[in-house]
Amino acid sequence: MANPQCLNRYSYALNNPLKYIDPSGHEVVINGIDDKAIQQAISSGSYGQLGMFSLDPLRQAFNTLIYVAPLLADKLISTGTIFSYEWASSGISGVTRPDIEGADPNADVNTWIGPDLKNEDPRALFGEVAHESFHNMLILEIGLAANYAANEVFAWAYGNSMAASLGYDMGKLFPTSYQFLLVNPYSDMGSSNNMMEFCGKVLTDNGYNYGKPYSNMWPMVGQEKMLEVVQNYWPWGNPSIWSGVY
Repeated sequence: MANPQCLNRYSYALNNPLKYIDPSGHEVVINGIDDKAIQQAISSGSYGQLGMFSLDPLRQAFNTLIYVAPLLADKLISTGTIFSYEWASSGISGVTRPDIEGADPNADVNTWIGPDLKNEDPRALFGEVAHESFHNMLILEIGLAANYAANEVFAWAYGNSMAASLGYDMGKLFPTSYQFLLVNPYSDMGSSNNMMEFCGKVLTDNGYNYGKPYSNMWPMVGQEKMLEVVQNYWPWGNPSIWSGVY
């Protein structure tokens, strides 16, 4: 991905190694390579090894997230929770869970991304990583919660809008994306129960949640708290960023 942050030796620290020191070196692990290994490569002068790390598409996508959405990325990097990003066995979609069988046993939360995205526009991979990273942020802010539609609905809208901010239409891969154009935590209509119900049904009709209706529209902390959290990380107050993309 054409992102200069991919070559930035301090990208793991949001370009501020004095402020964000990442003391455990394990907050974000990508394909088994954590930031501690990158720091060791830098300090030892192993720039060939560092270059190989930088070429990893998942790391490039996450570095782009740091560049485009620093608040959300900072939340994942600066916590003691260990997030692992790996390739799934197949597909173009992602999944985030604390208990994926065969995933990194040292991670608290595992995110698997469909490897078929390697063959797509790099911005599509970035959109999917942004989607799953949004789930990870909610895990930190709200905690693992019961099955609720708003979790998936806002993650879809966030990933779509992040890709759109780089000029890519996620609808090319996921036509369902067009159903999320009006989802917006700052809009009464875009964050209404009706919107969550409609988008939740779109998801279940396409096989999400095992094709079963979501048990709840909102997490146990409630709609108001959920919207407060989402607004903190939502980069735009309205979906005008999508104009000309969709």
